[in-house]
Amino acid sequence: MISDKPFIHLFHMIDKYYMYDVNRNLILKINKNTYKSLEEILNNNIDLNDSRYKAKYGSINEMKKQGYLSCKRFDEIVHPLDPMLPYILDSKLNMIILQVTQQCNFRCKYCVYSDGYENRKYTNQVMSIETAKRGIDFLLKHSANSESVHIAFYGGEPLLRFDFIKECIEYAKEQFEGKKLLFNMTTNGSLIDDTVIEYLVENNMGLVISLDGPKNIHDKNRVFAGNKCGTFDKVIETLEMIRTKYPSYFKEKVFLSAVIDSQCNFEDVNKFFTNCDTVKEMIALSALINDTYRTSKVGINKDFITKYGYETFKIYLNKLKRIDDKSISNIFMKYSQQKDMMFKRFSEPEDGLLDTGHPGGPCIPGGTRLFMDVSGNLYPCEKVSEASEVAKIGHVDTGFNIEKARSLLNIGKLTQENCKNCWAFRYCELCAAAADSLTKLSPEKKLVRCESIRNGIEGLMKDYCTLKEFGYNPQNDVGNEIPVYECI
Repeated sequence: MISDKPFIHLFHMIDKYYMYDVNRNLILKINKNTYKSLEEILNNNIDLNDSRYKAKYGSINEMKKQGYLSCKRFDEIVHPLDPMLPYILDSKLNMIILQVTQQCNFRCKYCVYSDGYENRKYTNQVMSIETAKRGIDFLLKHSANSESVHIAFYGGEPLLRFDFIKECIEYAKEQFEGKKLLFNMTTNGSLIDDTVIEYLVENNMGLVISLDGPKNIHDKNRVFAGNKCGTFDKVIETLEMIRTKYPSYFKEKVFLSAVIDSQCNFEDVNKFFTNCDTVKEMIALSALINDTYRTSKVGINKDFITKYGYETFKIYLNKLKRIDDKSISNIFMKYSQQKDMMFKRFSEPEDGLLDTGHPGGPCIPGGTRLFMDVSGNLYPCEKVSEASEVAKIGHVDTGFNIEKARSLLNIGKLTQENCKNCWAFRYCELCAAAADSLTKLSPEKKLVRCESIRNGIEGLMKDYCTLKEFGYNPQNDVGNEIPVYECI
């Protein structure tokens, strides 16, 4: 589809002016006059092919001759992997996540199983070993062309059923003999004793253990189900036990999951992960409280924004080699790596848009992190709602519903005209969960988040351009100041 408008996005910072060319996936530094001319062209729908404007916008026409300012949009929104979807789901799976139980010995206030979310509730339902074995067989049948496979255990709290997990592991090792087989588990860490950890180490189990910060902050949200007492002391005791008895395993296979409450004192959280001897060398996967499927908004205090922003600023100083890695909290190192990946994408030019394409948000439903609930229902991943008929893409006994999976993969079709004209489509993070109203996919629910996504991407582009001005480059080489009209 060819529009009359150049497919570009303009942004500026004080006296610096930039243009993002969508077709070329390039950010150009431009002067103020060019910026103003491009603004006029976009705001007034000026056709540059009209002879009346050739003299006035001569410099703009020169840019067009150099291959910029194409007006092309997609003719149709179709995910590039759409034709491959049946093949991937038939023979290229690489993971199944088994929901061992819907019960937990914790009652975390922001847990997706709590009353604050639409999708899950604590129940006494557990997965039968027969269902688990059918799930493992399903992974075996649908992973013929995968070099390695992962089996992950999820809850509730999976270690409430340690014997069940052992039976699953032993069965999987028999079935997958000759293929690389990896195990992972997400756990609150409270039920790991000497017997459990010995078995997990023996099977090289990857562990993700939840810990939110110092005692006063962790215990605010994470309490035991029975007595409502805080769980911090028990989790730290577990981590210290693993660190002492199995130091190599602890370093290589044990990770932290920190859910950051935006109402807390972030400085205390940061100091804890930086200074606590037990955890300061660990890789921590941090995230703010999840608002997908949440029934109420998550509040954020101003002090949190200031201190969180300062830690982000330190990441940028680190990228410019002004401060070393030790100055960065370990809860921000993964975040820093993700920024590097995004910045690298900003510096990878393309030849132009094809006739079909898709925003960047969705993964392959089930192809990356297939989730199976206690009853054998199949979902794209563990983050979608189990209460959603939309997100249910099959059952272990009947296989995949390819058309339902295809609709989730091609979620951009739901808002096709908006996505065709969105300058930020490559970097969009919205998947089907953003549109899931449990009974249908809602274009209105999806669109309400689009402006926030575009603002975030523009912010990243501004950060990238600022860093480039000071010599940063995604390959960690020293760059030069960006010349006018040259690609960044």
